[in-house]
Order: sequence, then C-alpha cells, then structure tokens
Amino acid sequence: MLAVISLGQGAMLWCALAALLPVIIHFWNRHRFEVVPWAAMQYLAAAIRQHSRRLRLERWLLLAIRSLILLLLAVALADPVISPLAGLGPSRQGNQPTHFVLVIDGSYSMLASTDGQTRFQAAIEQAQQWIDTAHQGDGFTVVMMGKPPEVIIGQPAFDRADVRGEIEVLRPTHTAAQITSTLVEVEQLIARSGQEHPEFSQVQVGIFSDLEQDSWQPVGTAPCRLVIERLAEQATLVLFDVGQDSASNVAVVRLEQLQAATRSGVPARWEGVIENFAARPQANLAADWSVDGQLIQHQLLSLAPLETHSLQLEYTFTTPGLHHVELSISGDDLEADNERWHVSQLRETIEVLCVEGRSGEADLLELALDPSGDASSIRIQKVTIGGLVDQSLEHYQLVCLANVARFSRDEASLLASYVAEGGTVVFFLGDQVQAENYNQLLGVTGAGSLLPGPLLAIAPAGPYQLDPLAYRHPLVSVFRGQQRAGLLSTPVNSYQQIELSGEERGARLQRQSADHWEVALALENGDPLVIDGQVGQGQVIVFFTAISSLSRLQDEEQSIAWSELGSWPSFLPMVQEMVALAASRDQAQKNVAVGDLLRGQLAEGTRRLDAEIVLPRGDVQRLAVQDVDGRLRWAFGETPWGGLYKVRNGGESSAIDLFAVNLDSRESALLRIPEGELPAALQRQMVHLDKPGVLDTGTPARPLFQWLLGTILVLLLCESWIGHRPGRGSS
Repeated sequence: MLAVISLGQGAMLWCALAALLPVIIHFWNRHRFEVVPWAAMQYLAAAIRQHSRRLRLERWLLLAIRSLILLLLAVALADPVISPLAGLGPSRQGNQPTHFVLVIDGSYSMLASTDGQTRFQAAIEQAQQWIDTAHQGDGFTVVMMGKPPEVIIGQPAFDRADVRGEIEVLRPTHTAAQITSTLVEVEQLIARSGQEHPEFSQVQVGIFSDLEQDSWQPVGTAPCRLVIERLAEQATLVLFDVGQDSASNVAVVRLEQLQAATRSGVPARWEGVIENFAARPQANLAADWSVDGQLIQHQLLSLAPLETHSLQLEYTFTTPGLHHVELSISGDDLEADNERWHVSQLRETIEVLCVEGRSGEADLLELALDPSGDASSIRIQKVTIGGLVDQSLEHYQLVCLANVARFSRDEASLLASYVAEGGTVVFFLGDQVQAENYNQLLGVTGAGSLLPGPLLAIAPAGPYQLDPLAYRHPLVSVFRGQQRAGLLSTPVNSYQQIELSGEERGARLQRQSADHWEVALALENGDPLVIDGQVGQGQVIVFFTAISSLSRLQDEEQSIAWSELGSWPSFLPMVQEMVALAASRDQAQKNVAVGDLLRGQLAEGTRRLDAEIVLPRGDVQRLAVQDVDGRLRWAFGETPWGGLYKVRNGGESSAIDLFAVNLDSRESALLRIPEGELPAALQRQMVHLDKPGVLDTGTPARPLFQWLLGTILVLLLCESWIGHRPGRGSS
C-alpha cells in the first residue's frame, strides 16, 4: 500500500541546516595547523601512512554520523507521521491542526455483547484507533450520547494519551440516546472551539454508535436533518457502525404492582412481563422472583420467537416498612434489561383526613374506610373546612372532601401543593358545591388545577343507570363477574355535570381519557360519575354525586336524595380499592424510570449532613438537603443506571428510604435503523465492522518521532565507540 509522510511541525525542518556544522568544522580545522618537519614524527608518519586509508574512512564515517544525528533530530522535531495514501485516516489540508470531535453512544444497547466484547468496548477501540491517526497539535473534544448528552472533554485537549485515558474509563448508562440534542451540543462545541482556537483548519466529527433504531429514529425528522446539514458544512462527518444484526435479546420489560397491601397480613400482587425479541426460541430460561433479596419463586420458561410471557407473584408482608421485589432472568447478549425492581412501602397505619362541608357528610365514608372501627390499620381525622389550613397534609396518605361548599385561595393552594408532591385527594360533590368557586380555584385555569374541566349545572332528577365501562378501572374492577354485588343497582338520582375538555357528549363512553384523566365509572347517558386523574406526582378522584343522604334535590312535589351510594353495599369495596390506589400512589415516587428525579423528606431528628445515598454500583454520595418551611427536603437527579437507590444516615447500613429505578425497555429489541434512512451526509463516510469484535479501519497513521529518537541514540553510541575505541587516537 502506498503511504505518505506528513509533518506536524514543518517549520522545524529549518533546523536540519545544523547538519552542515560538522562538515564546516571539519574543513575549518584542516586549515588551522602548520606542517613542521621533525625527525621522530617523520618515522611515525611513515607508520601512519600504512593505515591512512582506514583512518580516512573512520574520519568520514564520524563526520557522516555527526551530521546525520543533527539531521534526524531536526526531522524528529518536525513530528513526521506515516499514513496510508488511501484509507480512512482523516484527510488534511496542509499541516494545520485539526479539531477532532468524538461522539460515543452511551445508551444501554451498547452493552450488548458478542464473543465477550460489548458494542461499547468496540466503540472505544475504534475511537482510540481514530485518535492514533491524529498529528501533533490536533485537538480533541469528547461527547457521550445519552439522555441528556454528556460533554466529557469540552475544551480541546492536545495530549492523545490523556484523551485515550479519558475515554477508556467511560461507561454506558441505562438511558436511551438523544441524537438530536447530542448533535446540537456538538455544533455548539465546534462553534466555541472555532472562536477560541482559530488555528484549527478543519473539523472531523466521528460518531461511534450501534445505530439502534429507537435512538436513531429522529434522524428522519426535519429538526435533526437540519442540524446534520449544518454540521456537514462545518466538518467532515464519519459514522462508525459498531452494531451487529445478529444480536438476540430477552428482557424483563415490565414489573408493576397489581394490588397494594394496605396493612400487614393482606397479600399484595405483582405482574412481570418477559419478552423474547429474538427470531429464535428460548428454552430453559430461568425466571426468579425475589423479595428483600431472598429468592421466593424460581421457574424455567420456554419462549417462542417474539413471544411475550406474563408472570405473577402474590406475597404477604408480615412487617411494616420498606420492601423491594425483583424479577430477574438468566443472562443473554444484553444483561442490562434482565432484571427489574419494585419498591413497596407497608405502613403501620394509613392516615386519612376527612373534611366535611357540614356535620355528618363523612359518616358513611368513615364507616367504609374502617369497617371494624378499631383503627388498627387506618386512622381517620375529621375536620370541617375551616380547619383544613391548620393541618400538615404531608402526614396523610389520603385527603377526602365531602360536599365542601367553597374554598379559599389558601385552601386551594394547600390542596394543589399536596397533590403535586404525591398526595391523593378525593372530592365527593353534593348539593352545597358552588360550581363557580370550584371552577375559579380548582379548575383548569385556577390555582389548583385539580379538575379536568368546568363544573356545569346539577342534573335533573333521575333515576340514572350506571355503566361500569367494562370494569377496566381499578376502582370498579373488583366487581367484574360480580353482578350481584350491587354496583349497577346503586340508586343515583342527581349529580354534578362537568364538561370534559375536548370531548363531545356522545363520545365520552368511547373516549375515556381527557388529557391525564380517566373515567372510572359512567352513567348510561355518557356523563361521568367517577373520574380519576394524575396531577403532578399525585392523584385526584372525583365522585360527581353525593355519598350522604344529606344532599337533597328539592322540587315542588318532593325532596329526594342525590344518591344512596354511601349506604349501598358496593360503596365499601369501592372505598377499599380507593385506599389501595392511594397506597399505590404513595409508592409511585419510589418507582421511577432511569434519568428521573428522586425526591424525599428526612425524618425529624435526622441531621442533614449525615444523609447520603447509595447507588446501585455501591458508590455513596452526599445528599443536598434544604430546609423548606421547616421540613428537610432533598432531591437527587443522578440516576443513569437501573437498580435500587438507598438513602441512609451516614455510616448506618439500614435504609431510611428506598427507590427502584428501571430502564426504558424500548431499546431492548436491539433493532437497527436501515442505512438507507440515514441522511446522505452520514452515509458518505461510514465504517462497518467486518465481523464481531474486529475493527476494519485500514492501516492507522503511525508517528515516527519515537523511531527517530531511537535511531539518534544508536548513532550517538556508534559515534562514541568509533571516536574513542581502544587503539585509536582522537579524530
């Protein structure tokens, strides 16, 4: 293969003129002595003439060696590099420095392995070989594709060994990659570098990725294509493909709690979903359920190609506190998605606050919340609306408001803050409700935003028939197959109407969601009777009819109760499911996705400087704790890996809080974006792997500086030996 030698510092070649100094000194010294006849020397000269040819050869050899030493030193200072004439080494305009931008995919699909080498390891090797093509004076910046992208080296680094060391310690995260935001970050790096380092004559952007489809799908969108086109005008783009089409994967794609335990001795249920993304069957796949680190259930599965399999676990906790459940499967090409976790918190007692619009409105609710009346597992506090602002709502898992007529701004803001931080609020409407006040302070345009739309007029006298909507919602799913349980026969004579945003009256039964709200129970005329919605981190449930017979619909002839829901047999299981939903929502903040924010509050008596968090890999970090209204709150955003995050007091082993962080399984399919869907600017220079684990980059450029210095050292040794060897005089 033809090769070319380029110089990083061509100006240093002027130092080669120093090679003439030994020649000049040699001829200068020949004219400085005078011949004086001397009898003894004439005898010696006769003997020397016999060896004159050998001595003359040694003098010329020494002269050549000394000149060559100076010449090679000048060439070494010029930083020569030998490169293939045709290959993948970056082309260079003259001898000016180049800015190399290395973009390394750090998404979890890069952890897929073939023959013991992960795609990320292959990308690092490829990047290091690309670094070796650089010359003295070239600069390097490094960006890792993630969610969000992470700038590893922001200011150009000029030491290739340091850059290699930086990328050697990189580790992929369990997030997906955001290609558009990554390329925008690269564009900004190039712009800053161009201002601060005008000596860079050109820019080379190397993207090292497995081209996983989910992460790379945005390259087909207009915003991403515009960024790529702008980059192609400023830099040479080289795409290094380190993925393989033959990879197979089985993953735990979901783990959720189907039924939360509201107290000790009540069983809880979880469901896990395992999916085979491979085109071949999987036999003897081990699936293990563990609770608090102890193996509970083990089974072997056989999955057909592309099959999805569901598993369930039922377990009864005997002690209150924090517990974690894990579902794991045996290893495959991608181990990052082989396990998922769920954290459950079993409280000794569930605290419920009931706010009455008038005395007696919550009596039936109190009975349904605690049928036994012993307050062993649930503690109920009843107040009037005037006492709401005096309560510390963070101590309650459930806040119920029964036929409250109106709210002040302070009361609405208090409820909104409670829900935003993860609390559950239940509204039971009735004849006292002032729709205008609710719409103003709790509606979509109000300070609270706890309702999905404006309240309308009170419906005329019924009766109205219920529609359970196929019992899909957890509040009513317990009645599926139990038609005699009384749900459908619940007497409803009137209710508060509401306008659900963006929905026509006739479509309400077909379309059950308006934004983040879901109709749990409807009437046969299409109006909702119970809705459930996620607001911020919390939950809001609204019953549009009354639960007390105190709410009456008065006409000229008679006075009838809005509803007998509170005294009907179906109300008790519905309230118990409501408590279970509140318990599940209470745990929602403890089960998040990779990259989400962890938040919590330290218990009284905990010193803020002692709080620390243990990451899944065992690393320990201090928590930044702030005093907010007398409460010690903390937030932690560094969750790039799946696993359990344990909050503890410094030095103690037991956790005071626990979080499960799970990855998004969309990359688990290991699908690759077709090359034809890539923009033309990325297809021009692509580097593929010939076979797994072997990188095909051609012959990399090799610096000659070390070889030249070694040659100079050898020449110095030869010069010393020839000039001072025994039996020879000074030359």
